[in-house]
Amino acid sequence: MIAPKILAGGAVAALASLGVTAVVLAARPANHPATAPVTALAPELVNLTIVPDALMGSNKRTHDAYIPAFISARANQKVIVTIYNLDTTPHSFTAPSLGLNAIAVGAKAQGAVGMTTFSFTAAKTGVYHWKCILPCDNGGANAWAMTHDGFMAGTITIQA
Repeated sequence: MIAPKILAGGAVAALASLGVTAVVLAARPANHPATAPVTALAPELVNLTIVPDALMGSNKRTHDAYIPAFISARANQKVIVTIYNLDTTPHSFTAPSLGLNAIAVGAKAQGAVGMTTFSFTAAKTGVYHWKCILPCDNGGANAWAMTHDGFMAGTITIQA
């Protein structure tokens, strides 16, 4: 029996032209980078609801809130955010370090829902802060709810 040999591509083609079928197995050298298939991450779907006077703050007053206020995704993963606004006032979802400034349209009437959808992809891992910058919560852009995470402010955590 002839010992199997690893043949170069040209030799395999020459054998094939002669009607010889050969199976060539080759080990990957230790210094050769692994070639793994690249698979795209499925989009992260995030639903947020803005509820007026939703939560009691440490200042003993109720405040508007995004529920939930904290988002997680992976680096290079598309994040599709849908905001359901139960308030008749528009709000924003602003994260300057991610280049985000989405305006959540207000509900057209009490009991109705305003809906806004936007997407983003963050390349770098980290924790990014966001907040509503539109005047609301009885105090404008720097009102209590905009300066306290879990109300009209929160974080986006991007993991590896």
